[in-house]
Amino acid sequence: MLLFSVIFPSGCAATALLHLFWLRRFRRGFRRPEVNLSQTDNELPSVLVVLSLRGADPFPGDCLRELFRQNYPTYDVRIVIDSRKDPAWPIVEKAIKACGAENVQVKTLKNRLDSCGLRMSSLIQEFHELDDSYQVAAWLDADTIPYWQYESARPTKC
Repeated sequence: MLLFSVIFPSGCAATALLHLFWLRRFRRGFRRPEVNLSQTDNELPSVLVVLSLRGADPFPGDCLRELFRQNYPTYDVRIVIDSRKDPAWPIVEKAIKACGAENVQVKTLKNRLDSCGLRMSSLIQEFHELDDSYQVAAWLDADTIPYWQYESARPTKC
């Protein structure tokens, strides 16, 4: 009787407390991160964004437009296209012209490696040419639409 009246409720209470502890830790992972808006533009790392394209997918125009609209102070975009005859080339030129993007370089893939696909070949090409001025490198797919968290800071051009 002692087992049922004292030890069992104590065990249930301990289990419930343990579940609450793990629930709080789990929920902490879904909180919005604290954004430090007090950093000056000079304190932010310089970023290189690499985008490899092939073919006329439905999304590259949206991807490029949103990428060029970012208000991050020091970022450059390098776009690697399989060939000059690729259907993605006019899409890229149109987006650059429409947005007036100046921080972008468009290149063709120089060396298609047999050990990997075309996307990885273009990434390897760009990362081999990477210099020390960039502190962060990012890689996007053509179907990625860069996100804006602060709508009020969004530039209107493009």
